[in-house]
Amino acid sequence: MEAVAAPVPGDERDPTIVALRPLLARTQLESRPLRCAYDAEADGWSPAAFHAKVDGLGAAVVVAVSSGGAVLGGYNPEGWIGLGEDRASNGAFLFTWPDGNTKLRAQKLGKVGGPNLAVIDNPGSGPQFGADGLAIPLKPRGQERIAKSKLGTYYSRLPDGGRSLFAAREDSKRTELESLKVYVADAKGVEWRLEGITWKSTVVE
Repeated sequence: MEAVAAPVPGDERDPTIVALRPLLARTQLESRPLRCAYDAEADGWSPAAFHAKVDGLGAAVVVAVSSGGAVLGGYNPEGWIGLGEDRASNGAFLFTWPDGNTKLRAQKLGKVGGPNLAVIDNPGSGPQFGADGLAIPLKPRGQERIAKSKLGTYYSRLPDGGRSLFAAREDSKRTELESLKVYVADAKGVEWRLEGITWKSTVVE
C-alpha cells in the first residue's frame, strides 16, 4: 500500500492542507508545516504574479479546482526560480480528485519516461508539469483561467486509463479553473547556489 504522510500540527487550520498532507509521504514537505504562498484570486491570474510569489521558495504543491468540481494539482520537488529552465525529477507527481471529494484518497500519478521535463520553469508562464501533463499558462489575457491536461507521456494515466486530471465531462484541452493556489514549506525561503551547471537549494528556516 502506498505510504501516507501523517498530519502536522497546524494543518487543521486549512482544509486544503489536510487533504494534501497524505500525498506528501517521502517528500521534502512530508513533515513540514505548510503555508499558501500564492492564491490566484488574491494575487492575480498572471505569470508575473505567480512567479513573484513562488520563485525561490523550494518544493511546492500546486492545487486547483476546476469549474466541473475536480480538485487537482501537482508536486514540484525542485520549486521555481524563474530562469527558464526545465526541471528534471523522478519525484514530481500529479494528483486528482475528479469528483472533488477530498475526503477520499486522491489518485496520485507518478513521473514516467525518466526525470526530464518534470516541471517547465518558464518565467513567462504559470505552472506546467511535463509538456502536457498539467499546463496552466495563466495567459493570454481573457483566458487566464484555462488549463489543459494530457496524461500518459510524462505522467502516468489514471488507473482506469483516463488521460486527464479533470472531471469526466470536462475538456482536457480547455478547462476553466475556479481557483489556483501554491503551498510551500512555512520557512523563510530557499538559498540557491550554482554547483557546476546545476542549481542546488537549501531551505532557510
